[in-house]
Amino acid sequence: MTLEIRLYGEFKDKAYGKGTIESNIGIINMERESFGKISEVLDFLNIKKERTSHIFLNGEYSSYERKIPEKNSRIAIFPREMALLYKWYFSPKE
Repeated sequence: MTLEIRLYGEFKDKAYGKGTIESNIGIINMERESFGKISEVLDFLNIKKERTSHIFLNGEYSSYERKIPEKNSRIAIFPREMALLYKWYFSPKE
């Protein structure tokens, strides 16, 4: 199973050497088996939780500790510089 990681804003540079950059979005495709939780993806990419604003797993606003399903999945990671009002209206899924 594959995991597509989409990196926005300042995080797109984390895709250099691991993936591609398309339209200012860093895209990394990996085997899903490498990670159990979203926090493990952040650790792999050397992204501190404090620098993130929003994380979406398969289109759902998600917490750092949310488990990644054992199917093809997509994670989108947004930095603080791209913060949205989203967190005031929706709770992240655990």
